[in-house]
Amino acid sequence: GLGFHTDAFEQLGDDIDGKAGPNTWMDFWTVFYWGWWVSWSPYVGIFIAKISKGRTIREVIVASLTGPVFYTFVWFAVFGGAGLRMERNAITDAC
Repeated sequence: GLGFHTDAFEQLGDDIDGKAGPNTWMDFWTVFYWGWWVSWSPYVGIFIAKISKGRTIREVIVASLTGPVFYTFVWFAVFGGAGLRMERNAITDAC
């Protein structure tokens, strides 16, 4: 598991997929990512403000922290487990 990934990481060098090619997307994705979040942040703020009307600041902070953390935990538990199972099956099947 871990040894394979560390060996593969050394072999990749600067190329993300181990192949030489145009890096246009890899050079630009960070700008795209931050631009996306900056453009959506006002809408998210307005949405949270509207659904939080009549609640205390403490309730809003607790709800906006615990909900995403719980969702992320469940997401990684489900898809991480599925990914690990696929990895183990690929190793045993000698793919």
